[in-house]
Amino acid sequence: MDYSALNAAVSGASGSSGRPAFDPAKAAAHGAQRFMKTYDANQDGSVSKDEFVTGMQAKGVSEADATKTYAALDKAGSGSITKADVESALKSGEVKAKDLGIARPPHPNGRGPDGPPPAASGSSSGQIKQYDPADTNQDGTVSMQESVTYAATQQAAAAATDPTNLGTQVDQMV
Repeated sequence: MDYSALNAAVSGASGSSGRPAFDPAKAAAHGAQRFMKTYDANQDGSVSKDEFVTGMQAKGVSEADATKTYAALDKAGSGSITKADVESALKSGEVKAKDLGIARPPHPNGRGPDGPPPAASGSSSGQIKQYDPADTNQDGTVSMQESVTYAATQQAAAAATDPTNLGTQVDQMV
């Protein structure tokens, strides 16, 4: 019996947890859209240095740190940041949504792409932190780069255990 059509339909519809698979490009596009809504005060389609620094200062970020982040986004030195600039920086992992003040709030259960990992029930010696398996540097946030890397390794692991590839795997072992 050929299960390839069924496997393709299931893997295309959701990730291994039953939720839709994470799409880094889509996440970066949504982040860039949130960025523009947050910082494009005059709604001209680009964010000037003044708009960005003022917006970041309102979030408690120092002018020096805001200026440094702005420079990382405005690589061309054009004096304005476009949605495409932000999307590119988020996709590459050069900046994180939380560094731009546009991180989504955590899910109601306390977990989320930008939320803190939950602490395990404590032991007598203190709390033990549990991190998302994709959070390789264990900073409590899964960056775009960590997400992409984790998704690729999970996809490769799933392909290795796919029953439709069993014959190929056996042939390779012999």
